[in-house]
Amino acid sequence: MREPGRRPSGARPGPLTAAPAGWGEPRASEAPAGGAAGAPQRRRRRRGGPRSAHAEGGRDDPGEVGDERCDHDDRPDRQPDPERPLLHRLTSRRRSSSRPTRSAALRAPAARRVPAPGAGPAVRRARLDRGHPLRYHRAVPPTVAETLAAFAVELTPAAVPAPVWRRARDLLLDFLAVALRGSRVPSSAAARRAARALAPAGPATVLGDPGRLGPHGAALANGAAAHALELDDVTETSSLHPGAVVFPAALATAEVVRATPREFLAAAIVGYEVMGRLGDALNVRAHYARGFHPTATCGTFAAAAVASRLLGLDAGRTAHALGIAGSLAAGSMQYLADGALVKRLHPGLAAAAGVLAAHLAAEGLTGPRAIIEGERGFLAAYSAGGDPARAVAGLGRDWQTLGVAIKPHACCRLNHAAIDGLLAIVRAEGLVPGDVARVTAWIPTSSVAVVAEPQALKRAPRNVVDAQFSLPWSLAVALRHGRASIAEFADVGLADPETRRLAALVEVVGDDALDAVFPARWPARVEVRTVDGRVWTTEVADPLGSPRRPLSAEDLRAKVESLLEGLVGPRERRALLGNVAALDAFGDLGTLLEPLAGLPG
Repeated sequence: MREPGRRPSGARPGPLTAAPAGWGEPRASEAPAGGAAGAPQRRRRRRGGPRSAHAEGGRDDPGEVGDERCDHDDRPDRQPDPERPLLHRLTSRRRSSSRPTRSAALRAPAARRVPAPGAGPAVRRARLDRGHPLRYHRAVPPTVAETLAAFAVELTPAAVPAPVWRRARDLLLDFLAVALRGSRVPSSAAARRAARALAPAGPATVLGDPGRLGPHGAALANGAAAHALELDDVTETSSLHPGAVVFPAALATAEVVRATPREFLAAAIVGYEVMGRLGDALNVRAHYARGFHPTATCGTFAAAAVASRLLGLDAGRTAHALGIAGSLAAGSMQYLADGALVKRLHPGLAAAAGVLAAHLAAEGLTGPRAIIEGERGFLAAYSAGGDPARAVAGLGRDWQTLGVAIKPHACCRLNHAAIDGLLAIVRAEGLVPGDVARVTAWIPTSSVAVVAEPQALKRAPRNVVDAQFSLPWSLAVALRHGRASIAEFADVGLADPETRRLAALVEVVGDDALDAVFPARWPARVEVRTVDGRVWTTEVADPLGSPRRPLSAEDLRAKVESLLEGLVGPRERRALLGNVAALDAFGDLGTLLEPLAGLPG
């Protein structure tokens, strides 16, 4: 791994890349031993012979990596032992090396020139270790993956605006509560058993279980738990669930390298930014039309960026990790046909795949440079009409993390605006279920196939996944109980005759006018007709929990308290809330997560 702040010899930015001022200026630290700063340096002999004509010309070297993985020919003291697994090398390096760690460097950053107001954090050009086969040609601009990789590596916690940092802390708190409660669900227990059977024990926390696993298994288990309740956060512009992917990948990797909570959260912010931007670039409607689940596909790239940053990979290897992630990204929407539980596994699979991609890149495996925008890349193969420019526009200035919604209802986000509208009418007019003769909900036409068809199945779901993806059932649950929390979507409620009667009263209609603002906004219109002929109608432009209608601090705290009730005691709940609020003050993740320790598996 590179020393933070060190520029490899011979790396020069091209004219089409954004490099901070002073990048190409000689430094005293780079002068040859015994010579003056800025004096001509003798070219070091490259291990394995002279560079090829491709490498000398700045073009991509078509040769194989071979056994040059993680080589630093000007750093013989940092040569890895090929017989030791990467996990062991990273752990021992953190424990024993006298060199500054990446976390230490972030706590005491080197002086750098401050960018102009509004320009966003300075992002250095992607840098590559000598001996690595990927070389830039000065006339070729960086690809999307290379640009995202440079951002992932060089973003510092100090460069993150305070509102983004606060939002990330709220998202972490929401994730921990949702994942911990989700760990009690049978599908989550199955994921843990499978991960334990396949993966060795390791240093990574498994939420809701006293045992620990390696990073791959822990990312899988925690991602599955975080998505098990349909209560995890959502990026509304592209219908993604980033928290259930990003935080499992960050937590599993951060514990391996013993990152500080501050560096852990900075890596998670990188994940939110990468995932949201790829979702916006994708044309999510076309992605859905091809049968893909965007949380699973975009999430794999985000997890790779998160894990690469925490492992300390440079920008070149991080770009390769993103390229490798393109061959691991998967997730089918076919689960809608029969409510298959694999849907809950999608974020865990993405998190684990991203962690794997980062480890493969660290060992020298390469991925395609243009994995996002290439003619056979992610946007072309998985969608139609994608726009790669949206993946990098405003990078470091316009923050995707601020656009993430926290869900109050335990069902598909497409149902939330209609639930809000129905509850508003019922509460304002004092209605009870027996008063209602008909409920009509208008939603974007593009959403009807997901939550309203086929009508017979949506009015009589066979399992919990069916119920959570049924707008008629969600409205019936809200009308019957006055809320739509996880308790109302339990298996026992599926046979409730009153809920079934109310679901049969619900009609869902597609409205093309609502599609004009979707998915930038997730609107709905609701009409309630009573048995005595009265009619009320309301429109909801944005569901509760969205950036335009955020949950208050009290609402978020109430959600967390309700999810943790019965799992941990009041003292532990208060401790967790306080720990996340004071995250910057903690030196290790173990202390931060201590209130969640000791739960039975």
